[in-house]
Formats: sequence, structure tokens, C-alpha cells
Amino acid sequence: MAILNYQGHSIDQQAETRLVSLTDLWKAAKRPATQRPLAWVGSVPVQKVLGSMVMESRAEAIYAPRQESITGIVGMLVTERQGGTLRTYATPEIALLYTHDLGEEIHEWALQGLGAASGTRWLAQLVRGQQAEEQYRLKRRALLTAGWAIPVVTVVGLSQHAQAQVSGQSTTTTTTTAATTTAATTTAVTTTAATTTAATTTAVTTTAVTIT
Repeated sequence: MAILNYQGHSIDQQAETRLVSLTDLWKAAKRPATQRPLAWVGSVPVQKVLGSMVMESRAEAIYAPRQESITGIVGMLVTERQGGTLRTYATPEIALLYTHDLGEEIHEWALQGLGAASGTRWLAQLVRGQQAEEQYRLKRRALLTAGWAIPVVTVVGLSQHAQAQVSGQSTTTTTTTAATTTAATTTAVTTTAATTTAATTTAVTTTAVTIT
């Protein structure tokens, strides 16, 4: 097994297959939580690039159980258990793509140290896919934001409309009458807002009157 070196960090490269350890690259890049090898492999833009690689090379893809995502490609992308831990290895071309998302410094090192010049065309596809994915997320976020704003605008509009209807009116009287005629009996329920002006206080009275 060959050993590559990045800023004092050892990066394993299998001697026979030349597959590079993505796990070592991840550790050398200070282990970003969102860029673990298998999580990166499962991202939508990377899945599209891997699919294109499978079609071009006619290599056998390995899929996750009951899922459509590619978890490995025979001879190109493998995950194996070593000493109780999972380690992911990939071709220098795929490793180059991986370093692009790990950071600028390690990516510059990979461009020189991995000898994967042919990987730049896959890199262009990956970047386009990531840009499209970001645009999709932004549009979806904008739609969700607009969806939440519409009810607020409606409520405000109704409130202003209601205020406009009552503005300028000094006295409002609302009367609800329920009349039932049974054997010469009429019952009226009246809610009345009345203002007395005969040198007394102002009163609001609710009366229930039964007329016989």
C-alpha cells in the first residue's frame, strides 16, 4: 500500500488498484461533519456523476438495499471494514471530486498529487449539478416563505377592511331578533346598545322581553 502525504497526514493509496482512501482525506481535512465519505457519496449531485461514470465505464454499480442510490462501483468505489471501522476508497478521479467539497487547500494538493487530470471533466459536471441543486433549494425556500406570508397579508387586509367599515360611525346598534309565535305568545330577544341622555349616566343594557 502506498502512502501519500498531505500536510503531515498520511493518505492511503492501494498499490494494485490505485484507489485512494476518502476516509483519510476526510480526516486530513479536519473531519467536516457534513462531508463524511458515505454522506458525500449519497448526495444528489454526486449520485448523478457516479451514474454517468457507471454508464461510460460499464462497471457494475452497487446499490443500497431497497434504494436507488449508488453506494459503490466495482473497481472504482468501495467501502470495506478494517480493524472494526469502515473505510471508503475511490479512484483518483473520484477522490479529486471529493477534495473539491472538502476545501480549497486539499483540493489544490489533490490536483497536483493524485495525478487525476482526467477527473476535471467530472468535476465540471459535479459543479453544475451542485449549482442546480442550490438553485432548487433557494426556489423551494422562497415558495415556502411566500406560502407563510399569504395568510398574514389576508388577515391584515381583513382587519383594515373591517376598520374602514366602522370608522366615522358614532353609534352602532345591532339587533338580533328571534321570534316564535306559539298560541298567541311572542318572545323577542333583543340586544340593544342605548345611550340615555336624560341627565343620567350612559348604560348598555341587554334585555330579554316577553310579550303576552
